Amino acid sequence: MLALYGTQYEHHTPFLLGVALGAYGASQALLQIPFGMLSDRIGRKPIILLGLIIFILGSVIAAQATNVYELIFGRFLQGGGAISGVIMALLTDLTSDESRTKAMATIGASIGISFSVAMTVGPLVANWGGVGAIFWITAALGVIGIAISTALLPELSKHIKAGKMEEALHRQNRAIEFALTITLPAAVGLIILGKPIVTFLFERGAFSLEDSHATGVTLAAFSLGLPAYVLVKILSTQFFARQDTKTPMKIAIAAVGLNFILNFLLIGPFSYVGLALATACAAWFNAAALGTLLLMKQWMIFDERFKKVVPRLLMASLLMGLCCYGFQFMMPFPKTLLMRGGVIGLWIGGGFISYLMASWLVGAFQLKDLQKLLTKHTYS
Repeated sequence: MLALYGTQYEHHTPFLLGVALGAYGASQALLQIPFGMLSDRIGRKPIILLGLIIFILGSVIAAQATNVYELIFGRFLQGGGAISGVIMALLTDLTSDESRTKAMATIGASIGISFSVAMTVGPLVANWGGVGAIFWITAALGVIGIAISTALLPELSKHIKAGKMEEALHRQNRAIEFALTITLPAAVGLIILGKPIVTFLFERGAFSLEDSHATGVTLAAFSLGLPAYVLVKILSTQFFARQDTKTPMKIAIAAVGLNFILNFLLIGPFSYVGLALATACAAWFNAAALGTLLLMKQWMIFDERFKKVVPRLLMASLLMGLCCYGFQFMMPFPKTLLMRGGVIGLWIGGGFISYLMASWLVGAFQLKDLQKLLTKHTYS
């Protein structure tokens, strides 16, 4: 992507873009061994958390870079999250001798699949949002990685090994519930407010009104799969915690195949939006397949709280969407950049407040639940 879109950065030269490309690998090579040695002394999770934070910081800096020197610095920081060796060590800690080889082979295969997906989706993302959009997505994935690596997977493994199945199921239910609490309103909000947000962020210079419309529609199509992207990560951990690494990989391969098929079927009638829809549909297939197998194996059993809360979260998200739609009539989108930023801030703030109020009105959660979340006792 840097070879194709690197010319958008100030002071760019072929040499400096090459430095930006190699900066990630350089910092990876420098820090892999020190991080591995440090994880032996203070533990795997703290180093994984540190590495992901560094990676997220680098992604945010690279996403906001306007010149090639800022890009190089961001890429160097991204590579500073050198935790692949630590993750392999954690895998060794969590798996038995019999399943360790298969687990490591699965991680290797997943890297190959991720590369294939990135080669397909990366140009799409860069086309409508620039290289910065790719870095923003990697930052979001880093946040998801923090949640999974520091909370869900180690805890599930611990409870399953100890035979505490009810506690493992409870934690998984709460993790899914929490993920939907965030991703359902986020998806609805991006679908409703995606176009004006894109207009505010990008519509200037060569980026025209038509480009804003096309990008906004594509963002809305991607957003349809937002809950599924996160659910796949959460549901996979139940298999990993039980040392079943083959099943998530097989489903992921099937999802990639479905994605390619849908690309061919949808690109004709829907053009570039069809590619985004294909990605969202493949993500939902992946999540649905994982969830179905977990239910069949009784590795996932929804408790009464889950059955009550999730439909109400969906209802609250739709009510928030209606409010966001209404805000656009109450406060029309202005023409000046500064005013646009203020109005979008009011829309997003109003949407957040309306979501909290709607969730409370429909009984999705009570104020005491929010207080528990803020004090980090939600999953205890």
